[in-house]
Amino acid sequence: MENKTELLKVKNLSVFINQKQILKNISFTLNQGDAVALIGVNGSGKSTLMSAILDFVQSKEDCVEIFGQSNKKLSFHEIAFFNNSTNLFSLLTVEENIKYFCLLSGLDFKKIKIAYFDTFDIEQVKKTMVANLSTGELRRVGLMIALMKDAKLLFLDEPFANMDPTKLDKMWNSTQNGNKSILYSTQDWEGIVDKATHVVAIYAGKLLHEKCTVEQFMTKIIPQNKKIVVPESIKIPEQFLAFPSYLEGNFRHIFFDEQDSIVNGILPLTTNFSVKEKSVKDIYFYLMCK
Repeated sequence: MENKTELLKVKNLSVFINQKQILKNISFTLNQGDAVALIGVNGSGKSTLMSAILDFVQSKEDCVEIFGQSNKKLSFHEIAFFNNSTNLFSLLTVEENIKYFCLLSGLDFKKIKIAYFDTFDIEQVKKTMVANLSTGELRRVGLMIALMKDAKLLFLDEPFANMDPTKLDKMWNSTQNGNKSILYSTQDWEGIVDKATHVVAIYAGKLLHEKCTVEQFMTKIIPQNKKIVVPESIKIPEQFLAFPSYLEGNFRHIFFDEQDSIVNGILPLTTNFSVKEKSVKDIYFYLMCK
């Protein structure tokens, strides 16, 4: 097995804000070539974790290493970071902002224009003042500016929220240029199957499951491929009680394989059920409810 360079190490990271614990003993690593998806329901601590890794939010101990050294000694010339509050100059045009950040990073604007303008649809907004951009346009410009540095390690907090879904694949591909390594948070959980190499799932500031490959996440935690959703009020036949399941609202989601006879067992009890394929959301909720 190929040994990949460890670029990020998080060990027992805890964060307190106003004496309230937000993150609780988070540990994982990110290696060269990884695209790690950070998933969790709203309020689970994804943005706080990203901020703590970059030392925007202080942790009580030195728990994070980037490129083998403490994140407190981090040079932002070595990484790229994007979040919802990426700083752009609101009274400059999009093109003026891009030229400024090119100058700051020693980049050739003409080369950047060729490499990124089409992918991020910059041409149509280049003369627009940043203050007049829509939310999606603002995020698109901010993401492009973060990526054009060609850093080897990217930290992207909800990079594709409010983006045109027809452009997502092209923009994602731009994060893959030059063997970049990525930690990104996302609410597009099902999209991680095609985009990420690994998953970190958190809830209420704690890891739900140790970092694993997407394949392991999809096949090892719940081996079954299908689920039946039935009202919680239904008394499940005893032979199916051992099947993996979780309760969401007034419905129980029970996982099964094609050869299992659970549908035939439920049918005499109710016709109010549905059969679906297992999803990333199902695995997350199963872990959350354990």
